[in-house]
Amino acid sequence: MSLTVFLEDDSGRDIYRANITHNLAEMARQAGLYTAIWRPEEISEEPKAYDLIGPTVLGLNTLISRPGVFERFEPANKWGSYEELVLWVIRYLEALRINPGARVQAFG
Repeated sequence: MSLTVFLEDDSGRDIYRANITHNLAEMARQAGLYTAIWRPEEISEEPKAYDLIGPTVLGLNTLISRPGVFERFEPANKWGSYEELVLWVIRYLEALRINPGARVQAFG
């Protein structure tokens, strides 16, 4: 099972879409990324990309600064990894920065 994150323009057109396995949710939670990725509506009722840039930067910095800590949260079934989460968050952050006014939704 996976989470899908969407960035949409003002007309509702997808401008970014990405999936990530729920198996990485605990690692994201431990790094402080869970809310910005899995529950953006908890940051803002109608979250925009600019609402999520700060928390995503902080979480990514935490994740990168202590790989040994976060690798412990890799799923036993090998569906997802520390490296996968880091790369996914880097791409997500880039999309947030390029489209700061985009509406953000997460489903799954």
